[in-house]
Parts: sequence; structure tokens; C-alpha cells
Amino acid sequence: MYWACAFCNRQEGEKLYCLSYRYDQADGSQVYSLSTFDLASGEMLSLEEDTPLRLMTPYNDEQMLAVVLPGGETFDADSGEPALVDLANRLYPSYRDVCLRDGKLYLLPVSAYPQSLGYCIEALEALGLTEDDLPKTYPELFDFCAQFSDRFGAEHPEVSLAADLGLRDLLLGLITDQYVAYQMKTTGSITLDTPLLRKLMSGLEALDFSDWDPSETYGDDVWSHSDVVDEFYGSNRLGLFVSCSVSPSEYASRNTYSRPLLLSLDDGLEPILPAISVRVFFVNPRSARMEQAVQYLTVYLQNLPWETKVAFFEDADDPVPNPYYESSVARVQAYVDDLEKQLAAAAPENRAELEDAIQTMQDNLQEMEKDRYDLSREDIARYRQNAAPYIYVLPQTPLTDGDTASNFSQLMQQYRQRAIDLDAYLQEAQRRLRLMQMEGQ
Repeated sequence: MYWACAFCNRQEGEKLYCLSYRYDQADGSQVYSLSTFDLASGEMLSLEEDTPLRLMTPYNDEQMLAVVLPGGETFDADSGEPALVDLANRLYPSYRDVCLRDGKLYLLPVSAYPQSLGYCIEALEALGLTEDDLPKTYPELFDFCAQFSDRFGAEHPEVSLAADLGLRDLLLGLITDQYVAYQMKTTGSITLDTPLLRKLMSGLEALDFSDWDPSETYGDDVWSHSDVVDEFYGSNRLGLFVSCSVSPSEYASRNTYSRPLLLSLDDGLEPILPAISVRVFFVNPRSARMEQAVQYLTVYLQNLPWETKVAFFEDADDPVPNPYYESSVARVQAYVDDLEKQLAAAAPENRAELEDAIQTMQDNLQEMEKDRYDLSREDIARYRQNAAPYIYVLPQTPLTDGDTASNFSQLMQQYRQRAIDLDAYLQEAQRRLRLMQMEGQ
């Protein structure tokens, strides 16, 4: 998870110079951004980003807050900054519950990247299926994959299970992240060696993807076999399952490539969509220019990209216009107007050709109406129904924190390469996790 702080360090007339920084838990670096903010117009004038500096990285979010908010100084929801508190109250509950704690505003999100399995729309249509025909849980997905060749291989050789190399690794990562999120959400702690996780990993382990994914044969060395990679991506086969970043645009009718496929871990459980990488801002409570810092951060958040607003705010209902729609329509309409002028003066033998051209352009104008919005109200409603309720902001854990996750990723690598079996992996992972939990007490 990314943490950032915004504060003001210089003001010259109506120009406010603000320094923002974030902690990158993955590599322990601190990244600065220098912004120039016009107090009169409320506009961001410039932004200079990504100048990394190495520093110590706190273990988790509580320690992070203790470092940057000494003495527990925060915005108070009752007496604090109303503009920022209002923004926090408009967030979806999954984000609001992280930002507001015990009536105090700690932070506000500026970006998030939930990941899930997805399916390619063209491949699904080629199979004659709809989303309702796809699995709803991981065990159902395992059955679907195991039966794929028998059900579709003969009639649809052009469709493959895998759209990208590494389908097994994709599923293993998604299952692990969702399981950790499920444990944290339901129990507040993590236990790895459980019947549920054993069931999921055993089900994945039993699948054979070798007909669809060369990674099954070549492992991590597949990328050194350029002929194999070229054949995989150069063939005309359609891949069904892909990795998918779950954002509002993935539910847009204009998106004809893929859709998220949110799966439950098992029957009787709701889907859960972990948001592991979340970038947040907060104002330094000791800023010498608190009022300007709050103004800066408020305008920053109010001017987030349209997709980010829809992803975060429950009341972001307005459809998002396609910025190129009006200019495109104007060009086509100007062409139609010119053709109509030509038609008015055309000889009888030329009128039919011009009338056909005008009709074609008018049909194009009607077709372009579908592109009026980048995100329509219907698209927003699909996101709110299918994704927003299932998002869970995953706290830092030993399995996701950059400083400790390498211990588990190395163990996972041994399991992936079959150097250890599932029993050994789960037992050793549980042992390491227990030691880290004891050290953190």
C-alpha cells in the first residue's frame, strides 16, 4: 500500500508550492512530488514527480501513522476540516472505513488497483456462452477448466483457456490474495493451513494447462524460447481467461475486450476483491500553512480523473463525456452538409451516388451516438452492482508487506517449481507466519 502526505512549504503571492510524498512499501523508497497551486483560480499549475529517496519503511499502517502523525494528531470529524470530511463521507464504505476511524479523518485515497480474474468478451461469444454460463466460485472454475477440452475443443479449436502465459501463476496469486483478504475481513488475522486453502490449492494443483499454456512445459524459462512465445501470441487463437484490473472502465459498454470475473472462494461465500495497492494522501497536522494545505488537497481530490471519482465516490453519478465525441460529430456533420450542398446542385445522373453517400454518413452519425460517453449511467450502475460492494482494502500483512513478503514468495517459488509439495508449503508458511505474528506482539 502507498502512503502519501501533502503539506505546504512556500507561498509567493497567489501561488502556493506544495510538497507531497509517498512511501512505497515495495522497495522502501520515498517519492516526492512538487506541485504549484494557484489559490486564486483553484488550479494545479504544474507537477514535478518521482524523485526517489531511500529511507526506512514502517512495518504497517499503524506504525506509518505513528511516524507522520505524532501524538495521534488528525482531523476530527466533528471539529476538523469540513471539506475533507465531506469527501471522506462520500466514499464507498470499503474506503471510508479505512479513512475515518473513531470519528477522526486520517487520510483520503487518490488511487487504487483491485485485481481479479477476467474473461475476454470475443472468446466467450465464440464459445456461444454468456457471463451467466461462467463459474461463480473457484471450485466451479476448476471444473470448467478440467472439462474445457471435452466441451469445446473439437468445435472451437480457435479458443484457448489462457489469453496470456502463466495462467496457473495468475490463479495462484489471485487465490492467495483473496484468501488473505477473506481471513483479515472475517477474523482480523491470518491462518494459512486451513481446509479451505488446502481445497483451493489442491484443486488448482490437479489441473493440467499444458494444452493451453506453454508455461506448464517450460516453466519460468518459457520467455527464453522466443519461438514458443511468438507462436503462443502470434496464433489466431482467442484466449478466454485474463488478468483484469477492476475499474469502472472495465464495465463500460465501449470496452469490447474483457470484463472482470469476480469469483467466490467457495459455495456460500461472497466474492471479495482485495485492494492491495492503495495510494492515499493526508495533511501534515503540523503544517505551518494548514488552511492552504487543506485547500490544496481538497482541490486535488475534487479534480481526480473521472474514472477514479467513479471508483471511489458513491455519489459520482454523472456520465463521463467522451472528449472526442463532439469534434468527431462536427467533422462528419460538416461533411454531410457539404454533400447536401453538392446534391442540391447535382445533375440527375449524379444524385443517386450523393444520396447514398449522405445516407452512409447519417448512419455513421447514429452509430457514433454510442460513443457519446466514456462511461454512461448504465456503465456506472454495472460497476456499482458487480464490483464496488466486494472491494476490501487489505491492510499490510506479512504476506503483502514488501519487507516480509519475500520470505513467502521464495517459499511459494519452491512450491511452484515442485521442490516442495503442498503439505510442506502450507506447514512452513504457517510456521513463518506464526513467528512473525509473535514478533509483532
